[in-house]
Amino acid sequence: MELRTEIEIHAPAAIVWRVLTDTAEYPKWNPLIAGISGDLNAGSQIEVAFYKGDGSHRLLRPVVQQVEPGRYLSWKGHLWIPGLYHGEHGFEIRPSPRGGIHFIHRAMFGGLLLPVLRHKLRAVTLPGFRAMNRMVKDRAETMAMA
Repeated sequence: MELRTEIEIHAPAAIVWRVLTDTAEYPKWNPLIAGISGDLNAGSQIEVAFYKGDGSHRLLRPVVQQVEPGRYLSWKGHLWIPGLYHGEHGFEIRPSPRGGIHFIHRAMFGGLLLPVLRHKLRAVTLPGFRAMNRMVKDRAETMAMA
C-alpha cells in the first residue's frame, strides 16, 4: 500500500533540505515525527518517534536507505519481526516548473498486519503526512524570505 502526498514549496531545494534534515528542530514544529536520533547516512540505523494520533509516540528503528543531499532521503524498517509489518518512508525534492520545488512525501507499507492497519494509515498517517508537508512549506518559505 502506498501513501503519497505532494506540495509546492516556493523556496530553494537547499533550504527545504535543511528543514528536512535538521531533525533536532522536529519537536518544535513537526506534527508527524516527534524526533529522529542518529545519523542520516545510507546504511545507518536511526530512531524515529512517530506521533500515533493519540498524543503518544511509536518508536521505530529503521535503516536509512538512500541519501541524495538536496534531492532525496528514505529509510526502511519493520515492527517486531520482518514480514509482520514493514514500511519504506521517503522524501523527494524536485524542481518545479512553476519555480521553487515540488516536495513528494511517500511511504510504501506491507506485511501480514497491513489489512488490519490500512484504515489507520489512511485516517491518521495520511493526514499526518499532509500536516508535515504544510509545516515544511511554511518553515522553508519563511527561511527563504529571511
